[in-house]
Amino acid sequence: MVSSDISPDRSLSTSTGYAMARGAFTIINGIASGHGGACGVELRFLARFQLTDEPGAVETTFLGPGSNSHMDDRLVRACAHRLLSDAGLPSDSGVRVETVSEIPASRGLKSSSAAANAILMAGMEALGRSSEPLDTVHRGGDCATDAGVTLTGAFDDAVATMFGGAVLTDNERRSIISWPKVPGDLRVLFLFTDRKIQKDSLHKEDFQPIHDQVQEAFQLAMDGDVAGAITLNGRAYAPIVGVDDTHAQAALAAGAWAAGMTGTGPAIAVMYIAEAEEVVLAALASFQGTIVRTRVNTSPGMVLSEEEYAFHRKDILGGGEHV
Repeated sequence: MVSSDISPDRSLSTSTGYAMARGAFTIINGIASGHGGACGVELRFLARFQLTDEPGAVETTFLGPGSNSHMDDRLVRACAHRLLSDAGLPSDSGVRVETVSEIPASRGLKSSSAAANAILMAGMEALGRSSEPLDTVHRGGDCATDAGVTLTGAFDDAVATMFGGAVLTDNERRSIISWPKVPGDLRVLFLFTDRKIQKDSLHKEDFQPIHDQVQEAFQLAMDGDVAGAITLNGRAYAPIVGVDDTHAQAALAAGAWAAGMTGTGPAIAVMYIAEAEEVVLAALASFQGTIVRTRVNTSPGMVLSEEEYAFHRKDILGGGEHV
């Protein structure tokens, strides 16, 4: 549970917290049916949260290949205001937040969920407070809804980016249904174009025609066929948002374990064993777009020390600025 007091030996003007969460891909997109699923990947999102002596200022800095100031600014402010309110501090208290992301934004790789989790964990640390991980996930869903960066609260995405591994959820009730098994040695490849799909351009009613198909995919996942669920989910959603599903079909034909659109696109997520990588990459070579390669993640999000934050920050930025 969240503690009620700020540690008395810490100065608010100098209190700083550091944290890291990771990205994820879609098993089942919860927009159409309310039931969703996601699986964590190793792409990192770092946050540094500092309280300042400048009332009314929420200063934000966005670094890394996945930075997206338009989306993250709204989310940072929503997280900061909720943290300050929950701590009993004035909502216009000064806050300085730096984020460092290697998760491409607005492509369906769960950058918003990872951002909310990392910012909130760092903020709680800066405030000298503690919170159970699932409480942080719930708070993050509220912040994402306040910021307008999700249609559903994205509970499945938030759980996967906080805990790692694969999860199936009831997004409307914000409850975890099951933790399906996904091979831990899977490689994950994301293929996407420069197109970004903003959540505020989508509406839930647009997805009602595929409700039954998505529920069928969810049942496959419940029955243990996670690969089939990913593929069927992608086939259902891709035409609605105008994403080309032939990329996924090419990867499957080349021996991928599973492939399908992640989130509301435009990224296609492809999962495969290491031995199939060369053939899968060759099958996708003719398609235009950017490829990001990573792995399934089973590690939870965490608060970092200043030294750990500096290490990951430098690693993501390729030896760029120092903390």
